[in-house]
Amino acid sequence: MRSSLVVTGAFTAVMGLLFYILELPFVFEWSLPFMLAGLFFLLIGVFAKESVGHVEPPPGYSFCVFCGTALLIGTKKCDKCGGRQPV
Repeated sequence: MRSSLVVTGAFTAVMGLLFYILELPFVFEWSLPFMLAGLFFLLIGVFAKESVGHVEPPPGYSFCVFCGTALLIGTKKCDKCGGRQPV
């Protein structure tokens, strides 16, 4: 069970129910999609496996602090996003 998806799904479904109950002019139309999406995420979260452990970069590499791309250690600028890496 992936607890983060279950909590997110429950929160979204309750928010959709609140939108439905309050019947506010703009958000009322979003009540059903929020409820359905919340229930979908809740069900997916119950059956999804929990992620385990920390992701490590390959030997000799580090992750870009901005986009997460694997970079050679000592690289000053990311090729993908152009972010300057801390020293």
